[in-house]
Amino acid sequence: LQKLRLSDDATKHTLLETIMKAEVAPEFIWQARLDLAELLVREGKKDEAEQLLEQRLGKQYEQARYALLANITDDQDKKIEWIQKALDAPSHDNDLVAALEAELASLHAGR
Repeated sequence: LQKLRLSDDATKHTLLETIMKAEVAPEFIWQARLDLAELLVREGKKDEAEQLLEQRLGKQYEQARYALLANITDDQDKKIEWIQKALDAPSHDNDLVAALEAELASLHAGR
């Protein structure tokens, strides 16, 4: 996990996949899936990120999963749906909630 912070993207990709395949606590695997999905989005590989996010995560990770799914879709209705699901999920990130609420309001205003 410490190597991730200091690694380039290619190494991060490999390390995250290794964590996802390891016999570790599910929370590590869920976080690795989220981190790898974010990395794939940055690399422009939205389809791969979406495939990675198809599988549900633990309840405490669902808000981040839904937010990422909203981020990668180009369909406005689907984006609204994902954002609403993210807002309905348990949260420990007030900044993410505020950003999601603002984006949702903007999407509704644009209709």
